[in-house]
Amino acid sequence: MAVSPDIIEGYMRTAVLVNSLSWKSETHQAGKTAALYYPGVYDTNMVSRMKAWRKQVTASFPTQLPIILVAGHHKEAGQHHHLEVDELHKIFPQAEVYSQVHARNTIDQATWTAASAGELGLRVVRLYAPAFHLMRAFTMTLEKLIRAGLQHQVLLLPRALPMNPFEALPMVPPFEEGVYTQLQLTNGEAKGIFDYRAKGEAATEAQVEEYIAMHL
Repeated sequence: MAVSPDIIEGYMRTAVLVNSLSWKSETHQAGKTAALYYPGVYDTNMVSRMKAWRKQVTASFPTQLPIILVAGHHKEAGQHHHLEVDELHKIFPQAEVYSQVHARNTIDQATWTAASAGELGLRVVRLYAPAFHLMRAFTMTLEKLIRAGLQHQVLLLPRALPMNPFEALPMVPPFEEGVYTQLQLTNGEAKGIFDYRAKGEAATEAQVEEYIAMHL
C-alpha cells in the first residue's frame, strides 16, 4: 500500500516518541502491573501464540507474574474458546487473569483496556503487540486512557512480541485471504494511525508527546 510522505513522516515521529518508553521499567513504579496481549489478524493459532507470549512475560517477571490481560478477537477468527478465562488459566495457572474475549477491532480492545485499568487500579500496563501494529495499538489505547482521565495514573509501556519480521503471517477472517510479512503491513498501519486520528480514535502526535514527557 502506497502512502503519502506526510503520513510516513508522522508515523516515524510517533515511533520515535513511543519507542522512547521502551527502556522504561515498572521497577520504580508503585502499584499494580499488568501484561496485556492484543490478539490480531495474525492469530490463527491462539494457544501457540499465548504459550509463546507466556515465555516472554515469564522472562520479564521471573519472581511473580503480573496481572494478565488478554483483549478480545474477531468472532470470524474462531479463536474465542481459547480466550475464555478458564482456558487462559491453563496457560497462566498462577496469575490473576482477565479476558475481553470478543472484540471487533482495536477500538474495542483499547476501550476495554482503559476500562480494565480504571477498575483494577492499574499503574503500569505493558502492551504486547507485533512490531508492525505496536504504534497504532499504543496511540489508540492512549486515546482511551486520556478519554478516561487515566493518562497520569497509567504508564503504558510498548513491548514488541518476539515475532520474525520476515515470517509470512496468514490473515484471519474477515480480512482478505493471503499471507503478509510485518514489513508489508507497516504502510497500512501508518495510514491507520492517520485515519483514526482524524476520527478522534487515536492519540494525536501532540498528545503522545505530552504523555511521553509526563512519564519519562
